[in-house]
Amino acid sequence: METKNLRLLVLDDSPNEAERFAAIFRNAGYATRLHRIASADDANSVLDQSWDLVIATSMNDNYDSLALLQLIRSKHLDIPFLQLVEPALATNEQEVIGYLKKGVQGVLSLEAGDEFLLLIAQHELYNLIRRRSLVRVEKKLSESERRCNLLLDSSVDAIAYIHEGMHIYINQAYADMFAYEDKSEMEGLSIIDLVSADNPNDLKDMFKHRVESTLACRGIKADGSKFPIVITTYPASYDGEECMQVIIRQQQEEGVNHDLLEEKIREMSSLDSLTGLYNRAYLSTLLDNAMHHIKSTESKATLLYIHIDNFDALSVQIGITGSDSLLVSFANLLKEYFCHGESLARLSDDAFVVLIPNKKSHELIDRIKALQEKVTEVIFDVNDFSIQITISVGVADFDKNSTNPQEVMDRAHRSVESVTGANSIKVYDPAEELAKAASQGDLLATLQQTLQQESLKLLYQPIVSLRGKSYELYEARLRMLDTEGKELPLIKLLDVASSAGMAEQIDRWVIVNSLKEVASMCAAGHKPRVFVQIGADTLKNEQLLGWLEKMFVATKLPPECLIIEFSESDAATYLKQAQGLVNGLNEMSCHSVISDFGKDENSLLTLNHLNTPFVKVAPVLVQALRKPEGVEALTSLLNKLTESKRKTIVPYVETASVLSVLWQAGADYIQGYYLQRPMPNMSYDFSAGQ
Repeated sequence: METKNLRLLVLDDSPNEAERFAAIFRNAGYATRLHRIASADDANSVLDQSWDLVIATSMNDNYDSLALLQLIRSKHLDIPFLQLVEPALATNEQEVIGYLKKGVQGVLSLEAGDEFLLLIAQHELYNLIRRRSLVRVEKKLSESERRCNLLLDSSVDAIAYIHEGMHIYINQAYADMFAYEDKSEMEGLSIIDLVSADNPNDLKDMFKHRVESTLACRGIKADGSKFPIVITTYPASYDGEECMQVIIRQQQEEGVNHDLLEEKIREMSSLDSLTGLYNRAYLSTLLDNAMHHIKSTESKATLLYIHIDNFDALSVQIGITGSDSLLVSFANLLKEYFCHGESLARLSDDAFVVLIPNKKSHELIDRIKALQEKVTEVIFDVNDFSIQITISVGVADFDKNSTNPQEVMDRAHRSVESVTGANSIKVYDPAEELAKAASQGDLLATLQQTLQQESLKLLYQPIVSLRGKSYELYEARLRMLDTEGKELPLIKLLDVASSAGMAEQIDRWVIVNSLKEVASMCAAGHKPRVFVQIGADTLKNEQLLGWLEKMFVATKLPPECLIIEFSESDAATYLKQAQGLVNGLNEMSCHSVISDFGKDENSLLTLNHLNTPFVKVAPVLVQALRKPEGVEALTSLLNKLTESKRKTIVPYVETASVLSVLWQAGADYIQGYYLQRPMPNMSYDFSAGQ
């Protein structure tokens, strides 16, 4: 049975009745998160989260269902709303019409059977999925169109869009070709005004019929001079309007083989510049073609996802130049081994993909094992190092039931990611994936129980200044406990929470309870400040700032006592939302910190858009301090952050030997087990280290 996530709101005075509705969906295979609305204030608060379905009954004394419906509409939320009414009203056509006109999706009798309710709800959930999918597609289309326009504007080719002979779009290269200083000077000109053909009818025919065509003629510049050009037209649309795309090139000079040159450029653009294998962009084309061929001919193919084991650790050892040399040598080995019609591509630093036609996975196991043996036997000479490596391989078959090639690559990737040891082979197994989905359901149930019983606890780890006296700074660390008080796997549970729409609820719990501890310490004469990590779901929520303002009013705590922490990867993915959050926090004197920083070469570019006073560097940079190049890399990063007037925090300080390095490197604050393990309260003696 496939496990599906459902976030269910129920408006009914009876908790037992609400649980009965939830049980209907759980028995049908839905991992159901239930919330029963108890009041108007409760409804207003809970609708800040994401929900999939509302079931409202007429058995309510505290809050009217139509008031809830009106609140949902006022917030512009797309949530299917099912109204359950007395049996007599359910058969009254005018009553039902009245509910439907107000926006209710379905009106059912309170005595309706469970199966009938489930079918009606599934119909509305199916439509909801389609609507949400359409919204995502429209966003992607809008983003694609924006990127296309940017590409058009920056293209070196002279490109225009023509509708009924008139220009509706011109890029700068087009204006430059015809010697117009400003594109606006060409507005209102027809294509006929810019082109002179020996046979004018040839030019008219190009735009009369919406087909691809080419014509050699002469262009007319702004000063009236003429020059030889070749016009190529393609059927297109611009802003939803059918038109012709026009690309104009000056005619070839004699002695230059432009076709050969263009073919060479196309070939180079499809290859990885380091290894000479196909690059990631061209791999997508290969996989699309393979999928089309398999579906049209019912043939077969298999994808290998090859991962170099422990490549990150190797890179630290041999450096960037050595890593590049190793990758080139390994790519050459793959070229020699796969030389019978297979397609090879480099996907990322340590990942390669091989597309093998006319074979199924079970036919390739011996061949993959032979490749692994060959790799382990080779000694790669890299700078002054002799390196031996192993590889792990994820394997997935193409089949006619696969919806897209990316799905096949994801299967192979998940397979290799699931192995626990080096030099492994893992073939994608759909049955195993289903079992894992069932396990997800167990984790979700565990998470729901944990939240209901509030089996959560917070620990606090001090963040200490290396530059003299500072505030009492702590980072809140969440722990989840089972019924016996044992810690649960936090990372897995948080992943499940995110997919079930519960991550934001957990983040807010951490903020609320961290501020309670701050209030307790303030009453005892201290002035602590607490860092609280939030995830992507909370980062994206525009309601967070307003909720925080209410929290500070309710607790009477100064906003500067809370520092909101989010990861660099989340900030880069949701940069606009992160920018709005940081600016809003700064306005209310509540600061922010970007964590796990510095792993990406574009980290500083992301930071340019975020006015965060604190930056916490990535643990991997601390781990690399064992090597001189690691010290150099961290020192360089800290210097740049100091120049940008950011206070830097270095986490995972586990040994005394690191302290002198961090002091000389310019770190402002440190955090780690060497100083203090996370504690149940904010009781660290900061004066001891001053």
